[in-house]
Amino acid sequence: MWNKLPLSILGGLSSQSVYLVLSFYLDKIMNKKTSNIIGLLVSSLINFILQNLVFTNTVLFIRKIIIKYIISAFITIYSTQMGVSFIIDNTQYDIYLPAALRKYHTTIIRALVSMVVGVFISYPIRYLWVFI
Repeated sequence: MWNKLPLSILGGLSSQSVYLVLSFYLDKIMNKKTSNIIGLLVSSLINFILQNLVFTNTVLFIRKIIIKYIISAFITIYSTQMGVSFIIDNTQYDIYLPAALRKYHTTIIRALVSMVVGVFISYPIRYLWVFI
């Protein structure tokens, strides 16, 4: 199961980079929760193509795979959105960061939550269900 993990992580890091950068810039013009969900949706589309390459060695637009991926993306996006929202709403997480990093506190939380969700929820679902 774990043999495709390194390439899957590389694909995930690429799409997560888009998520983090896009959300960071959207934070300046809209609510953080709204910018977060927009970033997650764009990242999910990019991630579909990259994960498809990892697991199938090609980009297949097969209805069954797309439907399964949409379901898995919903679970992943929901989990990430709830994790980020919970931390933003219920903690003063920025007080634990060095002063130089405090302006990036939301981005750091997004990255940490995404890593946890990616390894423990997203990867197993895609490996064991979506791309088999």
